[in-house]
Amino acid sequence: MRKTLLIVFTFVCTATYAHEDIRISINKGNVHFEYLMGWEQFEINHKIDILLELSTKLLISKGYNATPFYIYFRHDYTKRDTSYYALGFGEFSYWDYEKTKSKDIVTTGLKLIIRDRGFDIKEMLNLINSALMNINIIKANQKQLIIDLHSNDNGVLQYDTLYTISSDLVKKFLNSKDTTIERLMNEKIYRNYKPIRSGVDTIDYYFQNDKFHFYDTRDEEWVAGDYVKNQNYGKNILDVNNILEIFGSDNDGHFVFIDDSTFYYLPLNGDKFRGPFKVDSVRAGRPPTRKYYHENQPINRFTLFFDNYRFYNKALFFPDSNLVISNFDKIEDDLINKLIGKEDIKWEEHTSNTRPKKEDDKNNVAHFILLTILAVSIVLNLYLLSRKRK
Repeated sequence: MRKTLLIVFTFVCTATYAHEDIRISINKGNVHFEYLMGWEQFEINHKIDILLELSTKLLISKGYNATPFYIYFRHDYTKRDTSYYALGFGEFSYWDYEKTKSKDIVTTGLKLIIRDRGFDIKEMLNLINSALMNINIIKANQKQLIIDLHSNDNGVLQYDTLYTISSDLVKKFLNSKDTTIERLMNEKIYRNYKPIRSGVDTIDYYFQNDKFHFYDTRDEEWVAGDYVKNQNYGKNILDVNNILEIFGSDNDGHFVFIDDSTFYYLPLNGDKFRGPFKVDSVRAGRPPTRKYYHENQPINRFTLFFDNYRFYNKALFFPDSNLVISNFDKIEDDLINKLIGKEDIKWEEHTSNTRPKKEDDKNNVAHFILLTILAVSIVLNLYLLSRKRK
């Protein structure tokens, strides 16, 4: 039975940014998976579910039911730490709330400790399979590895000591080949464990052949005042190698980010995807997208807000023109400062019921700049439409 435990504690990821990480423990058969993550909005949770589903099938197919396997994945969501894979054999403890309620269970087996921003599912299956096939080699070749935890206790830097085989042997295991794994990679593993069928617009994907496949989830569609069978149900809309984040809605369409700055846009009604697009100056290891606004008048556009920890970055996206304007907040501020003469502006005396003249002028200029950009976008739309007709 799959069991999940949540423990929340404070973790400071930058000098000025406090954040609560979540540690999750999942037991599936003799595989005990724990991971530390910072943001539930990222797709890493579903990626772990897919990995565990396939690894369970692998162990059943191979008959690996004697050796416990502990995997600890520290999600380096800030992308500030050095990545490593440590694979060894020894004692470890894991949580099993169903059996012990709150006590750790101590046992001996294979231990895989990972610190990285993500992982490749097929490579992980190769590593798990190779480790279980080469337990004696791992026992004979593991050596001590000192890991800096990037934390301190009363001013004393904290380190962790792991026993692992060499990084070269880990890489060899990651890139190994196995016919059972090749067969498993042909199976469809759905994000929601089964295909979605609904009469409304929604979004989902499945994993197959080391790719993530988005498909049309509507088994029915609204036509002429009634629901009719959707002939495109199950049809692939988009295939990607990785998914970092998904956000949007059934009314706005969805954004699929494959890394911190690159995204695809999936419009409504299962239409063809747009992209890839790139947003410049988004910090590597950023938090999830803070928010977005969708406005249809006077032109269809999105305003995306990205959290770069110490400041927010704003971008505009015009889906009908396939146009992305990065760093719009900086462009906005620079133009406003030049147009209104920042150094010559004098603040008027004001009460709590009035605003300073500088703020009024800034808002007026901002609206002018936005309308100018919208006008350019309209011209681009007309140009692209004319080319399409030709």
